[in-house]
Amino acid sequence: MRGHVHRRVVIVVVTAAFLSVAAKARAQAQPTASPASACVPACRSGYVCSSGQCVSSCNPACDAKQICTAAGECVDRPGGAPAPAPTPYAPAAGAAPAPPAPAVAAMVTAAEDPSATASREEVPAGIELGARLGYGIALGNVSGAAGNGLGDYVNGVVPIWIEAGYRLPHPNLSIGVYFQYGAGMVNSTSAGGLNALIKGGNCTSSGVSCSANLVMYGLQAHYHFMPGARFDPWIGGGFGMESFNASISAGSSSIGASLSAFDFLIVQAGGDFQPSRTFGIGPAAWFGLGQYGNLSVTQNGTTSSGGINNGSMHEWLSLGLRGVFDFDVR
Repeated sequence: MRGHVHRRVVIVVVTAAFLSVAAKARAQAQPTASPASACVPACRSGYVCSSGQCVSSCNPACDAKQICTAAGECVDRPGGAPAPAPTPYAPAAGAAPAPPAPAVAAMVTAAEDPSATASREEVPAGIELGARLGYGIALGNVSGAAGNGLGDYVNGVVPIWIEAGYRLPHPNLSIGVYFQYGAGMVNSTSAGGLNALIKGGNCTSSGVSCSANLVMYGLQAHYHFMPGARFDPWIGGGFGMESFNASISAGSSSIGASLSAFDFLIVQAGGDFQPSRTFGIGPAAWFGLGQYGNLSVTQNGTTSSGGINNGSMHEWLSLGLRGVFDFDVR
């Protein structure tokens, strides 16, 4: 009887020990699930795991020549060396990916939306060079005297306009300088102008030679309404100096006159068709308003000059074609 009891106790003890060992083995065989917020691999000293990312234990963060200790204190880095490049972060299984750095985010945005950088690429800030060719109409008078209208001297001019400026980082604005030379088309039928100096003839008479030209230069500014678009309309304004020159010669005799004026305002407008981001071409119009204040006359080599007391306003209206090049100097 007592032997049976001992055998049963031994069987119970052995069975309990076996079950305990089996449970431990099963627990070791089954991997422990990592929480979603764990950092894999584990953060190094001076960092703590927060929401699946390793962040510095120091707040605020240490500078480049310091390190953060496990106690959350900034201490000088040995030798004062700068911080090593950060190791790319790998989020733990199930953890949300870390947000991209600002520079990376900007590149991703640009890649997803090409228009984000289109305006800067198509409208470079820098030097702008342009040229115009057209036809100018003379309006107004040289002075208040009869037969002294600009139209009595020339029917018009063929202007060659050169401009140089700087397109500001604000893509709508550009400022610069201009220079124009216009070859005059002499009025050979008017009773005034150069013809009034020829006794019994005019500029078409045999042995008579007449010429005229217009020179203008000054400062200007343009405002572009649609910079970077295929068609960019613009307006502009400027002011400067003007010189109108006319001469006549017949045989050994010659006489020339040069009129100087201040152009109060030159109103400009046009539009650029832009087949590329650095070149544009299109129509242009400009209207100059000024008043002649000085006259210089050269006759047979002798020059005299003086002011114009009864000067009056005059205008030049020009229409033509404009081409422009933009050079990015950033």
